[in-house]
Amino acid sequence: MTTKLEGGLVGVDHVAYPTWKPKETVEFYRDILGFPLAHCILAPGWGKEPFPDFAHFFFDIGAGARLAFFYYFGLPEYQDPNLTDLLRFKARHLAMLVDTEEELVYYQKRLEDAGYPIRHGGKPIMHELIESLYCFDPNGYN
Repeated sequence: MTTKLEGGLVGVDHVAYPTWKPKETVEFYRDILGFPLAHCILAPGWGKEPFPDFAHFFFDIGAGARLAFFYYFGLPEYQDPNLTDLLRFKARHLAMLVDTEEELVYYQKRLEDAGYPIRHGGKPIMHELIESLYCFDPNGYN
């Protein structure tokens, strides 16, 4: 049964990030983590300001939610000199939920076998109520 919040909200539809490496991003999320590629939009630039053509693709991450990425054709990777690595890559992260320790170990093995090392010495980190694995995806997201 879905719980509705005031106003009818039932959860997250999708979260979206930019990617500068679409091929590697698809391989990481679809092939390594096993999230099906659910949808892709190819669109010309739009809006009042010049906007590059783009691909917007969505992975099914379960429970009716999706993880999405924008790839803007011809746009170089954005580097804000005022944004520290802590804010750009380490603090911003996506946390996925599994039910058992065995499932956590399953994903750790898939990541490591694919050449994505687990951060913090290759071990899960215990945060009061949850245990987490951290690694960087092809875009440097945690």
